[in-house]
Amino acid sequence: MDFDPSWSLEELGRYRLGRERSMNFEEHTEEDALDDLRWEMYDCLVEATREMYYFSNPTVWLVDHRLRCKSTVLDEHMTKMVFGRHGSWYNEQLVFHAAGCRYYAMPDYYASEFCGYDLEDDSDCDRDALSFASELERVGALQEAVENRDDDDGSDEEKSYYTISVRLLVCEKDHA
Repeated sequence: MDFDPSWSLEELGRYRLGRERSMNFEEHTEEDALDDLRWEMYDCLVEATREMYYFSNPTVWLVDHRLRCKSTVLDEHMTKMVFGRHGSWYNEQLVFHAAGCRYYAMPDYYASEFCGYDLEDDSDCDRDALSFASELERVGALQEAVENRDDDDGSDEEKSYYTISVRLLVCEKDHA
């Protein structure tokens, strides 16, 4: 899904607060005010992350066309973190091809080591896809946990309500 640069952490926070107040039957305030269209858009984004829960190892991919790949040289420690047993890529970087472009998957937790914004596209922290992806994942997890906290069936089995990951793709046009 394409990341819209108008999406912001501040608005996503307002959505989260408004959703929590709605769940608790509390009054909405200026703090959580969003127009209906924006609220619906953030609700759809969060719901998309939650609906994927039922798939095995689900991933929601965000593409921010302002991001560019960096020429990163990995030291031994970073190689283990990215390609190791707990790494995002296991043994190679994922690359998708579509519509005359290559989409490079960025690793969880280390995306900023591999991609960034050009100076003219430099995004403030409130509107960058790197921060937004992790916050979207967190908001979806919180909603899933809150809505399922009373679904205890009495078993001692640990519940894993939420395993979705929101990851980034960097798009580069193929050179023909």
